[in-house]
Amino acid sequence: QLTLLGIDHVADTIIGNDMLRGISGGQKRRVTSAEMLVCWLPIIFCDEITNGLDSKAAYDICKTLITCARALNETVVAALLQPPPEVFELFEDLILFDQGHIIYQGPSKEAADYFVKLGYKVPDAMDDADFLQQVMTDLGKSYLSDKADSKTPRTAEQFAEAYRASSYFKAQREFDVKKLPPQTEADKTDFFLQRFYHNYPFPWHYTLKIVFERQMRLVVTNKLLVIVRLAQTLLMSSVTGTLFLQLDPDDYTLRYGVMFNALMFLSMGGMVLVPGIIDGRKVLYKQLDAKFFPVWNYTIANAIAVIPQFALETVVYSAIVYWLAGLAPYAGNYFFFVLLLFICELCLSGLFQAVAIVSPNLSSAMGICSFVALVLVVFCGYVIPRNSIYTWFIWIYWISPVSYAFSGLVANEFLSPLHSTLQHPEDPNSPTYGQIYMWANDYLTWPSYEWLCFLYISCFYVLTVFFFYLGLRFVRFQETFHDDLESTAPTGRAKGKRKRGELAEPPPPPPQPV
Repeated sequence: QLTLLGIDHVADTIIGNDMLRGISGGQKRRVTSAEMLVCWLPIIFCDEITNGLDSKAAYDICKTLITCARALNETVVAALLQPPPEVFELFEDLILFDQGHIIYQGPSKEAADYFVKLGYKVPDAMDDADFLQQVMTDLGKSYLSDKADSKTPRTAEQFAEAYRASSYFKAQREFDVKKLPPQTEADKTDFFLQRFYHNYPFPWHYTLKIVFERQMRLVVTNKLLVIVRLAQTLLMSSVTGTLFLQLDPDDYTLRYGVMFNALMFLSMGGMVLVPGIIDGRKVLYKQLDAKFFPVWNYTIANAIAVIPQFALETVVYSAIVYWLAGLAPYAGNYFFFVLLLFICELCLSGLFQAVAIVSPNLSSAMGICSFVALVLVVFCGYVIPRNSIYTWFIWIYWISPVSYAFSGLVANEFLSPLHSTLQHPEDPNSPTYGQIYMWANDYLTWPSYEWLCFLYISCFYVLTVFFFYLGLRFVRFQETFHDDLESTAPTGRAKGKRKRGELAEPPPPPPQPV
């Protein structure tokens, strides 16, 4: 289909947006046409798809649409503005509207003859498409022939009445009675909605595979983001590792700082996904409404596609910081350190994406995400110890995934053999120095407490994915770049937008001289 639409040479070119230049406007329309054709929809509605295109481009798009529609047994309904004669001849049937009335519905080649029989004539230098558009206007009165009389329709109501009395209307009614399925009182559900709205044209496992491949391709093709993020990870890990170089085992305060720094750097990295969610939301809404795939397919594919990037960042950062800082030198503790940082970064990214999908625009999404991140950091147990948090705010600590991640890192470090020296060696029941360090800052020392933290963060991540699904399923925003400009304009209507056909408000008069 890319070759048929003439866009195979830009197959590897980015579409572009308001801030990034991509393919041309005509090529974007061809991409949208190809996008709709691959879904095997029974009916394709095209609203002025040839506007702004030259005659050749308009003909190519319409020709491809009709060719694919015939091959796939689909129906194309197109509203065209001043179509060229070669484009008009591509369509088999024509529907003419005037002021909400159908004034003709039938074969395109017979439309001009129909109006000739009503008392009009087609000028010699005018094609049928222009004549049919102008015959309904005030200019159409100049096309009246010598055979015109008082019964010749001149208004929309008269045209509609003449059509209902014609053979075309009767033939259409007979076709509808024969082809449409019978409706009974027991089944009020529309046939079309029952067949196509509730079902998808492809199996769920096939669409899940396709959506996952697309999400992975989006991650891979965005090489600049991956390279910049990896370079940032290398730089920050090197700085942090050399800043806390080979800490003394008894310096537990600085060890808290190393773990908190690692947790904050990796967890906040999930914010880089927010602009992509906002930018791709319009295309996603269109594809979901067209039944390309279920909402849960995209939710799962989007959640899995970010795992390789986050895993790479976590492994690189941990491999440098952990050993340079001299944390517990044991393989089990190191791998748990990597695992807990990874699941926390994944959890926070899911939370930020859930916020983004229900935010009206990028500014709101970034503002809400920043506020949520600030709250989670303040009440994680490091900035303010748990025993110093006010009673009415302690619930934030107990539900925050960041607090559990930091508690898990602390338990993994100070319950390791590096800090297992007893305070009183002669008493086997005396606490270890690691337990004393944790009690000093009110951390729990339960057996396997770090794994309980990991389990809670994993459950919280599943919950954020579910919230993302609900937001995508039930919340919709159809904002545009121009709407954002109008909403910030100092003058205009209450919502910053004008109704169609309404003139803009005049500028205020210049100030009068004193």
